[in-house]
Amino acid sequence: TVALKCHPDVEAHIFATAGELDPRDFAPKVQAPALLVRATGGHFRRDFFEALITLFPRGTLVELEAGPLLPMEAPELTIQALLAFAADLDEDDTVSWLTSKN
Repeated sequence: TVALKCHPDVEAHIFATAGELDPRDFAPKVQAPALLVRATGGHFRRDFFEALITLFPRGTLVELEAGPLLPMEAPELTIQALLAFAADLDEDDTVSWLTSKN
């Protein structure tokens, strides 16, 4: 049994809006460092994520041991991955893309 850490309305919204974006349209334009997190117990294969991350000019792929609803099932693990990614950014990364007008 999986106990979600979010409200059921949040989960419903995620499922209702899934698939509305095509990353091929926007990913190549993203100049900021991008983190893609894959849940090892998720529904998508690793090769899918490996292909997807190549669309981002400055993409990083991380895998975490969790199920398909990673941020809701393991929010602490998700936060740790985000903080580790942010800690590896240099000052130019954190300032330039935040202040960019593009």
